[in-house]
Amino acid sequence: MVDDATLGGVFEFSTLTYEPAPGATGWVTHANIQDDRNWFLSGDAATVTGCVNTAVGLCTLAEVKDRLNASPDPDTAQPAISTGVYFALGSGIAATTGAVDNFVFNNFQFNFEPDGVVLTTPPAP
Repeated sequence: MVDDATLGGVFEFSTLTYEPAPGATGWVTHANIQDDRNWFLSGDAATVTGCVNTAVGLCTLAEVKDRLNASPDPDTAQPAISTGVYFALGSGIAATTGAVDNFVFNNFQFNFEPDGVVLTTPPAP
């Protein structure tokens, strides 16, 4: 969001993160992650919603959305939103290899192949 109170605007930045539970090795399927209590926010949004990266602060995706919608925002201007989906291991992880394949987001499936990403619509369940 952009704060209108400051001349020129100041960016209020937050990242929504899903962090799978540790311990799995090999290929792991993560289905219906929106229901997992593994979501948290960064920055002021984390403080306001309570969806923080602690054992008792993790939320479901529905809780994140509900708490954001219920949060007061003194800046009445429309937020400037930049979206994207990123896969990363985070920082401080040594000697780790990771991969993502057949990622489904909304009605699209992203199949990561050596020569590029193939985008398809997944079959109905």
